[in-house]
This record gives sequence, C-alpha cells and structure tokens, in this order.
Amino acid sequence: MNNMKHTVTMIKGEHYLLPFSKEILMKDLLFCGFNIDNGYKLAQKAEKEINSLEKEKLLSQTVRTIIRNLIAAESSAAFLERYDGWQKLRYSNKPIVILLGGVSGVGKSSIARELGYHLDIKRIIGTDTIRQIMRMTFTKEFMPAIHTSSFESAHRENNKKNTAEHKKKVWDNFTQQAEYVLVGVKAILNRSVDEKLSTIIEGVHLPPLLCEKIVKKFSKKNAIITKYLLLTTADKEQHTNHFIMRDCQTGSSRKADIYLSHLDNILDIQNNLQQEASRVRAHVVDTGDMNQSIKKIISTMIE
Repeated sequence: MNNMKHTVTMIKGEHYLLPFSKEILMKDLLFCGFNIDNGYKLAQKAEKEINSLEKEKLLSQTVRTIIRNLIAAESSAAFLERYDGWQKLRYSNKPIVILLGGVSGVGKSSIARELGYHLDIKRIIGTDTIRQIMRMTFTKEFMPAIHTSSFESAHRENNKKNTAEHKKKVWDNFTQQAEYVLVGVKAILNRSVDEKLSTIIEGVHLPPLLCEKIVKKFSKKNAIITKYLLLTTADKEQHTNHFIMRDCQTGSSRKADIYLSHLDNILDIQNNLQQEASRVRAHVVDTGDMNQSIKKIISTMIE
C-alpha cells in the first residue's frame, strides 16, 4: 500500500493564498512568447523544483525567482524581460483601464471577458450601457445622435446609400455619438483613479483619435495604467457569421438582419477607424483568432 501523500504547494502573495498551477504558469509563458512545447517543458521544470522544496507554502516572490532563473538559463533576455513585464502588469498596485474600440460584430464583448479573466479584472463596462443611460436622460429632440444606432445616420430621410453624402452623414453621426458617450467614459476613468478600480471599457463609441487623447491625459497622472486598442476583423464572412450567431445566442434580442442590412455602413466606419488608428499609431488587433488576439493585447500591455 502506498502511503505517500500528494501535496500541492500553496503560493502566498500580499492579498492571496493559491495553489501552484503548472497550467496557469504555462499560459503565462505563452503570453510571454514561448511556444507550447517550450512553455510546457519550462512549466514542468518549475513544478518539479517547487515540489522538491517540500514546503506547504512558498512566498510568491520565491516562486517568481525560481521561474526567472529557469527562463534566464534556457531562454533569451527578451523572454525574461517580457515575463518581468507581465508580472509587473498583473501585480501592479495601480488600477488598469483598458479601452477596447471597434465596430459592431468584431467580438469586443467576448475579448473583454477573456481579457478580464486573464488580468483578473472583474469590472467590464460596455459603452452601449452609457449610451442607454443618456437616452433615458436626454430626449430625441434634444440629442438625436444618441437615439440611433452607431452605424445609422441621424437624418435618414432622402439619404441614398453608397453615396459620398450618405457615408459622410453616417460617419458624422458616429463621431458625434462617440463624443457624447465619451463624457461618461471619462467619468468612469476618473472613478477608477479615485477608487483604484481596474476596468475594461468596450464598445463602438471608442474611436482612436479621441481615445488616445484621453489615454495620454490620464497617463500623465501616473496613478493609472491605461491602454487603448482598436479591434477589427478583415474577414467579411466571419463578420457576417458573428451577427447570425449572436442573434441565436441572444434569442433574437439583437437581430442579425438589422446589422446585416447596414453592413456596408459598419465596414465604412471600420475603415475610417483604421485610418485614424494609423494616424495616431494606436494598436490594431484582428479578432479572427481569440487566443492570438488575447496574446497580442497582453503583449502590447507588457510593452
């Protein structure tokens, strides 16, 4: 009979006590640029070394030192630098606020939830919520721009599609709606600073030009880590399928037909947003592959 007991080493941090997880470490290493094979081998070696200490509890700093030494011995200085950056980001005392912009149907909500999981950010706010509050506050006569969809024109009569005039009206309505909603976004950022609350804000109302100005302003305060990213999709078929799938998942509360009938408008807005992003050198992430998208976002955060 085997009397050996399998014990799991507990990792003690400043505000937590959690079991060591080889799987979580491997995921961290993948975010730092390791491939699956090398990440798995290094995580195995870390687990073996931690278990060899035969301690019920280890300080998180001790574990990080073990991992750093393994990375230094088996990888380049670039990987070690990325690991240090990832640890600094995850355990920063400053609140993290991430702004995820992008048109309807690129997967902003899904990316935000997944990113929140990896960064342990539980507060995720959609700009549609802010817009809805404003709709309840301001009448359609007083503020017509917020009472239409972001991809429509506030003046739809005599508005022929695919003309330069039509495209300009759609873009003008989009930017005006974004300016109104960004008032609420700034308020959330101020609260994040005051209450040290990490937050992910996602939505269509986050254009690069205006958001990069906000990020620079709050970054100067040195009390918050802010990052803006524009999410896009280059695959029109995938974009279309996203609307159809979302229709099914929400019980048709967000009908695909509405979005698909305005897909040209949505793609025109995306094109304008990408041009803006290029001008202000904002990070653009294609959402075609969820894992690669998360990996790229975290990479930009580490940088």
